[in-house]
Amino acid sequence: MKKNQIITPFVITVVMISTMFLYTNCKGRADKTGSDTTEIIADNISNEKAEQPPVDKKERESYPEIACGSSTTILLKEDGTVWAWGSSNSGAIGNGTDTGSPSPVQVSGLTGVKAISAACDYNIALLSDGTVWSWGSNEYGGLGNGTKTNSNVPVQATGLTGVIAIAAGSDHTLALKSDGTVWIWGNNSFGQIGDGTKNNEYSKNDPENDQLTPVQVPGLTGVRTVAASRGHNLALKSDGTVWAWGRNDLGQLGDGTNQERFTPVQVLGPDGSDPLTDNTMIAAGGFYGGNSAAVRNDGTLFLWGDNDNGQLGDGSVTGRLLPGVVPGLDSVKAVAVGGQHVIALKLDGTVWAWGYNNDYQLGFGSGDDQYRPVQVPELAGIHTIYAGGTHNVAIGEDRKVWIWGDDSSGQLGDGTMASRLSQY
Repeated sequence: MKKNQIITPFVITVVMISTMFLYTNCKGRADKTGSDTTEIIADNISNEKAEQPPVDKKERESYPEIACGSSTTILLKEDGTVWAWGSSNSGAIGNGTDTGSPSPVQVSGLTGVKAISAACDYNIALLSDGTVWSWGSNEYGGLGNGTKTNSNVPVQATGLTGVIAIAAGSDHTLALKSDGTVWIWGNNSFGQIGDGTKNNEYSKNDPENDQLTPVQVPGLTGVRTVAASRGHNLALKSDGTVWAWGRNDLGQLGDGTNQERFTPVQVLGPDGSDPLTDNTMIAAGGFYGGNSAAVRNDGTLFLWGDNDNGQLGDGSVTGRLLPGVVPGLDSVKAVAVGGQHVIALKLDGTVWAWGYNNDYQLGFGSGDDQYRPVQVPELAGIHTIYAGGTHNVAIGEDRKVWIWGDDSSGQLGDGTMASRLSQY
């Protein structure tokens, strides 16, 4: 076992929050080789999804919200403050320093937050007044404040109001407004801005290659939620259809081709002739931005794109240009896509995982990839799931927070940056 990985999820109990504390855009869990049940009380942080559709106020008040980046984790407390831990590349912790933390610290100056999202090296918060604030790396303009200057404290996205949901890709950001329009900013190397253009190269130095302030995605209306990955985006409309644009080298747009799309196109169904319909949630991910997911209203899970590590869950390592059903997995409530792995939450409260397992993000001590869904041991009564690059988080109906996987940057939040494996 690698020294900075936790195989079995350990639990953090989220009560009201008061010293240490403990989701996604997080990793681990175990079989009979071990069980780690370290518990941290959220009430101890003195005074903190598969992008999932916005939840109503009553539900948000009952459960914390978490977002997982590549090596950081952030937590939104019920009091509207945000806490972060893990790597602080370019200031991603948001406490005014560039120093990482293996245990939670409060993000400076943020109150009244109602949603969060995590990019690769920066994080985003949506405030109750409809404004968007970000902190961390800004090398591609992902903070949306008109500059390329990193910030270790939150800065406001320029001229953006009326936002009800947010989603972070690797280095670009989406915002959904209350009128159903989508706004976007950051890198445009694969046409992910959606305005019909793309950059000629993936440049960190030429401001002309990036969108530094929010702009509207043309022609996209009636949207209810959004998801983003490394170079491509998804939008779920109120009519249950899914639209995609940007990078498509691995078939992640689900239109039956591997051609980049600089404006939104409709995701097709498995037969490639009719659109994918009746969907209730979407998710995107992958270290190479190569995976997309949708859950239909009958609990069927569709996946498409890259499959090098079996993350499509069909027993093969063959990629798909069109959505395909994950066999043997029904009654799915939610899905979260990590670096090269996927986790799903069923209506019965169990969690299932498959794909890449080098960092034990599937919760199995063998470290072997899994090409079909396998139930994560010990997890039951789960309410919400999140996936990061190589770690995961699950929140129980009892409001306990379970977290597992890679801890090399302290993203598991237990203060150790080291593995622990207790025996049964």
